[in-house]
Parts: sequence; structure tokens; C-alpha cells
Amino acid sequence: MKNVEVCVQITIKPTEASVDADQVASRVDAGQFRLVLDQGSLYDIDALEAGVLGTSYETMRDALAQALGGASRDKATEVCGEKGGPAEWPSMGVTTRLMAK
Repeated sequence: MKNVEVCVQITIKPTEASVDADQVASRVDAGQFRLVLDQGSLYDIDALEAGVLGTSYETMRDALAQALGGASRDKATEVCGEKGGPAEWPSMGVTTRLMAK
């Protein structure tokens, strides 16, 4: 099994984009979110911190969902075979019956 590398990059830069009125990070691309703050936020550590944390949280949740989804698919393929069904049915040794009263 391969090891896992986790990378994070935070960029704070000037933009001509309009301010996000709802102050919620929006998806730009797979694994990439952004939040546009007003220019006064450049001098406000609390506003910058909230922006970085909000954007990072959305990015983290998306990355975790993608990683866990991929790992689950890989495990299912390993256990069940390539077409989604069992590669070989194991001998269960158990019989089930419908018992009506």
C-alpha cells in the first residue's frame, strides 16, 4: 500500500472579483474553494483568519470526501472484483429459511 501525502496551499491576493455577500467559500475547481473579502479585511486579522478557516474547512471536507470515496471504491474492487460483484463467492456454510407463523 502506498503512503498518503497531504498538501495545503493558502493564497491571499488582490482581486477585482466582487465580495461574497454570504461570506461562505465557494467551489472554484475540484479541491479548490475561494472566498472574496472586502479590501478592509487586509488589515483585519480576525477577518483574514475567518476567511482562511472557512475556506480551509470547505476544502478539507471536500478532500476528505474524495479520498475516502476513492479508498472505498478501491477496497470494494479489491473485495468484490472489477465489475462490482464478488470475484468468488466464499462458502458460507449457513442456510437461511423464511419461517412463517
